[in-house]
Amino acid sequence: MTSRGSMSVEMVLLTPVLMVCALFVVYAGRLGDRTVAVRSVAAAAAREASLRHPGAMADHATRVTVDALEDIVVGCGSGQASTEIDDSSVTVEVRCRLDTTDLSLLGVGSTTLVGRSREVVDVWRASP
Repeated sequence: MTSRGSMSVEMVLLTPVLMVCALFVVYAGRLGDRTVAVRSVAAAAAREASLRHPGAMADHATRVTVDALEDIVVGCGSGQASTEIDDSSVTVEVRCRLDTTDLSLLGVGSTTLVGRSREVVDVWRASP
């Protein structure tokens, strides 16, 4: 028995497995990075809105969210924000569709990331 040519066979069998592993690492990194960014955007928008007058909270939260999604979250296909205002708190929910078309070899579809943050309305610093 000779082992002649076995290295070629091993490489042919091992290369697709290594490619899928590398793509999975890219997907996991991208998912983790975008999740943290979306949560950060929601927290920043809720904090900014809590400092505003109650009449301007929703508009300001939406504006901050849109600006932050454009600046921070790269690759967010369609970002959406919703704002809920109570008497004592403001809640901002940010949704972002993560585009994974370049990772189609993995077979994962697009993923919707959700970041939600609630802040207490700061009655002493709220500006009109």
